[in-house]
This record gives sequence, C-alpha cells and structure tokens, in this order.
Amino acid sequence: MVTLRTIAERCGVDVSTVSKVIHGREIRVTEDTRQRIMTAAKELNYRPNALARSLRLRRSGAIVMAMRDTSNIVYPEIIEGAHAAAEKAGTCLFLMKYGSGETAGASLIALVQEGRVDGILWDDLPYKSFSQELLDAGVPFVCLNGYSDVEAQSVTLDDRQGFLKQANYLADLGHRKIGFIGVEPQSNISILCRETFLNTLRERGIAVSENHIWHCSFEGRDTESVARCLVSEQRPTAIATASILIAKRLCHNLHKVGVRVPEDISLIGYHDVPDAEWNEPSLTTVKMPSREQGATAVESLMDQIAGGRFQARIVDGKPEIIERESCIRAV
Repeated sequence: MVTLRTIAERCGVDVSTVSKVIHGREIRVTEDTRQRIMTAAKELNYRPNALARSLRLRRSGAIVMAMRDTSNIVYPEIIEGAHAAAEKAGTCLFLMKYGSGETAGASLIALVQEGRVDGILWDDLPYKSFSQELLDAGVPFVCLNGYSDVEAQSVTLDDRQGFLKQANYLADLGHRKIGFIGVEPQSNISILCRETFLNTLRERGIAVSENHIWHCSFEGRDTESVARCLVSEQRPTAIATASILIAKRLCHNLHKVGVRVPEDISLIGYHDVPDAEWNEPSLTTVKMPSREQGATAVESLMDQIAGGRFQARIVDGKPEIIERESCIRAV
C-alpha cells in the first residue's frame, strides 16, 4: 500500500510536508518540491485521505483496538471495559493483532481511510513515526501508553500513584533493603514508574542500591539472571516488580535456585490477574483500574470521532494493594 511515508522517502522530504502539499494545506515549499510530490503521488497511484469528508457524511459504526501482543495478560481487563463502553455507545469493537514495521502501521491507517472503522485504540508503537502519520492523516485515535509525542491523545493509568503505593507497602512492612525490577525497553512511563518508586523510598529514608535495580522484559523472560543475583547473602529482603509477569517468572526462577518466597525474600508485582492468586505462593500485587482505562479510552475516542476536542486523561480509579502470600513483614 502506498502511504504518505512512501512518497516522502521517494522525494526526500518529511511526511508532514507531503501531507500538507497533497491535502492543500498552507506550507512554505518551493514549486519544484510541490511538483515532485504531486508527480510522485500520481505515479505511485496514491489515494488521498478522504477521512474528513467521510466522517461528516457517514460512520462505519465500528472502532478497532490494535494489539501487538495478544498474550499480554493485562489486556483482558482493558478489553472488557472497552467493550462495555463501545456497546453503550452503540458501536462495535474489533480486536486486531499487528506486527512491527511500516506495513502494520499502513494497515491500521487504511482501516479508517477506507471507512471500515471510525477510529483506533492502540498501545505499542509499530515504528517510531507511526503516531505522527496518524496525526498527519487525520485518523481519530487514542493511545493507551505515555509516549511523549502522543501524550496529548492518551488515556493512561495513574502509575505514579501505583508505584508510590507499592513502595510504601514494602516500607510499611519494615523492609529497608529493597530491590526493584523495571521494564525494558524503557519508555517515558517505565522511567516515571521506577523514579517514583525510588523517590518514595528515598523520602522515607530508604536508599535502594544500584546493585539492586534490574530491568527485564514486561513478560519477565529474562528473570533467570536476576534470580542468580539473588542467591547472594547480600540480597534485598524484598523485591518490587513493574509487571505481574516479571513477578510470576521471578518467583519460579527463585525457587529453582533455592531462594524461598516469602521466607527469604518478599515479592510484589504490578497489575493483577486471576492466576496471580493461583501462583505458589500466591502473589501480592498492585491492582490498577485497567477496566476503567478501557472504558475511558473508548468514550474519549467516540467524542473525538464526533468532532469533539480531545484532552489527555488519567483514569480516576485508585490503585489497590491485593495482599496475598508472597510478602511478609521484615524480620
């Protein structure tokens, strides 16, 4: 599929320049550049975006929630909230799995441009310039993550409060040697979460050693190396993780190296899922209002589709500590 990016690369200009020239918006470019863009669009058989006109005339009656990883166990709660809000609004909610790269982004944009859906909910960037291409194409969207370039069109959880609560919980249990496992790759949100956790402990007179800070994938696939580090007698008495999956896999890997949870080390996750209760031991975690996030995102997207002015929102629901077996008081 020919996109604005295709034309931009052929002409050696920015995507935004191509968009403004093709759609007749005001922009200062030479006549030669303007002609090169229009000629390339014609030769490549590019079909200009008719979204603005189509939105005034008709609606598809559907929106899409696009996910890169359908195995992410946090998504079901978000989807349930989104589905309930979509049903209330009288629109259909479709789920779409996408990969990485430009083909994935072009497919999502085409869904709206071709009138098959009215807007997009998404979380992970398929590639760096995707959000700008959505903006340039005039596609209604809501991002469920805190990327800096789309912060103004995001609906996010109050992770600052979540990690503040997580840190205070361990401190209230009397732990003074505490470790933290953040998420890689580090987004604006993941950095905020880590710094909130560390600063909250610092304010309570607890300094976290650099040797007790690690980063793993959200899914916790690389927790084996962390578990090996925790065999040492110098290990912290408690570990906080930035995802429930990290906590689950770390618990399993600690058992393999002979470190007991919670007798040797307390462990707390982030987000709550049904099988956290079935883990051995059952996992203490911070429950976030993910269902409310899904509902709020759909409501915000529907307002945007109707022509309303979008404002970034942080979900009102408060984080909650779900106490189970994996955390005990410090000895």
